[in-house]
Amino acid sequence: MITRASASANDHEFLLPDLGEGIEEAEILEWHVTVGSDVKEGDPFVDVETDKASVQIPAPATGRVRSIGAEKGATIKTGTLLAIVSRDQTLASFTNSEAPLHLFAESCTPVTPATHTKKSECSQVAGIVPFLDSRPLPDFEQWGPVIREPILSVRKQIVRRTVTAAQMIPHAAAMDELDITALEEKRRQTNLTLARKGEQALTLLPYLIQKTAEVLRGQRALNASLDPSTEEIIYKKYYNIRITVATEHGLVAPVVCAADGKSVEAIGAEMRELVQRAKDGTLSAEAMQRGTFTVSSLGARGALWAIPTIYYPESAILAVGRPHDKPVVYRGHIAIRKILPVTLAFDHRVADGTHAADFLCELAHALDCDS
Repeated sequence: MITRASASANDHEFLLPDLGEGIEEAEILEWHVTVGSDVKEGDPFVDVETDKASVQIPAPATGRVRSIGAEKGATIKTGTLLAIVSRDQTLASFTNSEAPLHLFAESCTPVTPATHTKKSECSQVAGIVPFLDSRPLPDFEQWGPVIREPILSVRKQIVRRTVTAAQMIPHAAAMDELDITALEEKRRQTNLTLARKGEQALTLLPYLIQKTAEVLRGQRALNASLDPSTEEIIYKKYYNIRITVATEHGLVAPVVCAADGKSVEAIGAEMRELVQRAKDGTLSAEAMQRGTFTVSSLGARGALWAIPTIYYPESAILAVGRPHDKPVVYRGHIAIRKILPVTLAFDHRVADGTHAADFLCELAHALDCDS
């Protein structure tokens, strides 16, 4: 049975706060308190993980923890009661040995082998999406051993975003090979200068981000969002480039804001900080917001081509493959050039193939230091 503590006038009901745009739930990673703990306002209280980042939430008031509402691993909704802190400690003579009161609905219980059922969540949308196969999966154990793992916060949000994008956005794509031979030589010279100053070298990605943002100024359809509720296309006149970072929990996508007005050195430094925070799990919710276009690089993994999924509700994403040497016709002669394969996926409700082709042509020109 679920039991809820009644709060007195001296109690502070601590709700899961709004952690940022679009975040509706969070997973409890670690409690820094137990029932009966004395806390001061601002002390570490609980660590949670959203679809975007890990966040440490401070104590909302000074007092004694009267009840804790969810165990580690539980997923709770924004606005749900997290805990009760008694401001008047004489009212709460609890000890750490007392069992915490359970405040949350049973739906917040973490998935475990004991609570697992074979009913697919897809059954909740059966009949909403035509031809969606929402039947339960077969019993794979009949054919061999399997391992079941719950879908945790970051991966759960990846599931939601990709399914939403696949259902909401009619994807189309254009591909090209960009000659970055001169750019790579320029980058090499820049890195020699940076090395003499004791500064970190630049990768190719800051150059791509800067030039992509500049090109987007003239390609508004690729820096937009379609609002189906109002039947409007929202063209954004700011250029915030989202990047993708692989972490042990899955992909996260922090944002380099106003990239069209920053130097490649500034973008490189900002990227390094964002990547490090993503891997440490310390990205703020704000760092994941305000993106208008995504650049996803797979080159470091060795891939040449990819068909990316648009980061809904953006209207386009650029997938960047591995730069490689390739014999091509250059100025009338066969030459070995450094070629960068790219794929632009775009929302066909907002943009057409001509927009995609123009964007790739302009990006190729912007990256060609010989032009």
